[in-house]
Amino acid sequence: MWQGLVTGLLMIATPAMFDKMGWAGVASATPSILLWGGVMFFATCIGYQFGFASHAAEVAAAVMTGAAVRTCTCRRGTGARLHLLAYLWCQG
Repeated sequence: MWQGLVTGLLMIATPAMFDKMGWAGVASATPSILLWGGVMFFATCIGYQFGFASHAAEVAAAVMTGAAVRTCTCRRGTGARLHLLAYLWCQG
């Protein structure tokens, strides 16, 4: 959906962009957009690794060792058979 909206807006704005920035300005916009988008993407990835990955590793280790099911005493329904969901439910 967003791709279509952005494409439509750029199709409408392209003549004004060429008038204001010229061919070189419009052509240099793509590398600039890719540079800033890449910086934001990788900064988010690095932030995720420092902020959330340690907890994800703990959950994965608990699931692999079976500790998630042994520590959970609030078994309700068939959802407890999925180790990860049972662990997260009992922890939350």
